Amino acid sequence: QGVVLTWRNPPDADFQDVVITRFTSSGEVFVCRTGGEQCVEEVSGTVVGTLTYRAVAFDASGNGSSGAITSVLLNPQTMP
Repeated sequence: QGVVLTWRNPPDADFQDVVITRFTSSGEVFVCRTGGEQCVEEVSGTVVGTLTYRAVAFDASGNGSSGAITSVLLNPQTMP
């Protein structure tokens, strides 16, 4: 089971990659870093509630965008 996050990379010529983090009660945790347009975070079947993620695009110089935030609601009644 996993949360699948997808996005469109910026068209900038110096685009490098995207870093995905997830907010927790103790801060943000790293999920993945990719030059692609998808990331899958495996989650336990016991995880329920809202998971909130941040995507930040980086250029070749290491400059990050302001980022985008999205949330996913995990409902145990809809999980396999």
